Amino acid sequence: NRTLVGVLNLAGTATQGGNNVFLGSGSVINNLVGAIYEMQSGELTYSGGGPGTRDFNNLGTFRKTTSNTATVHFNFNNNGGTIDVQEGALLLRGGGANTNGNYTVANGANVQYPAGTHSFTATHAGGGAGIVYFNGATITTPGGATFNFQGDVLQWHDGTLDATGGLTNTGRFGVYGGNGRSLAGTLTNLGSVVHAGNQLFMASGSAINNQTGATWEMQSGELTFTGGGPATRNFNTNGTFLKTTGNQADIHVKLHNKATVK
Repeated sequence: NRTLVGVLNLAGTATQGGNNVFLGSGSVINNLVGAIYEMQSGELTYSGGGPGTRDFNNLGTFRKTTSNTATVHFNFNNNGGTIDVQEGALLLRGGGANTNGNYTVANGANVQYPAGTHSFTATHAGGGAGIVYFNGATITTPGGATFNFQGDVLQWHDGTLDATGGLTNTGRFGVYGGNGRSLAGTLTNLGSVVHAGNQLFMASGSAINNQTGATWEMQSGELTFTGGGPATRNFNTNGTFLKTTGNQADIHVKLHNKATVK
């Protein structure tokens, strides 16, 4: 195990082959534009106190290789950088602030957000045959954010999506998995959303806007609410609301339809 105290600026290539790298309180790793941090396995973690005073700032490429799992336990801030997961799983558990991030995830690989609070601003795009999971973390969009993921890459399985700053989907967004998803704020769909099952809870004052040309596909499950009544939750569709599969789907919030329901 290794311990870093202070600031490490990376302008070339660094490889973490396994085991743990500990960061002391106030320590920072800056992966600069054009640099590559390759994490094969192991953990980026902390010693003493909590994770909030350690930061990994990615402006270059953060690359995950090998079939093993790698975990980051403190703030991971992807600011104009690329997360490139070629094999295995990358778990971002410590929170972070992200602006203009890019994701490339290979088949069978994944990026997971299982814990912490992760803020997203500006535009985040991704592709590949792997998965970016929101699976337990709190995702926030202060100032607004746009997600533009292609294929079936971006999947929301669990956790809270706090879109009080506004969130716009221009690609494909999958709502899959368990019953623990909760939306606050406003989600605007300009692309395609697939609600594959179980419950999506909407907090008081929240709204989903399915815009002209967009598709919201509901295969099964429920659009429902937490606390109070349904009157302050709204699903507004000017695009296509599509019901597929032979399973039942229930909407417990206000549905305002100005276009097509199939």
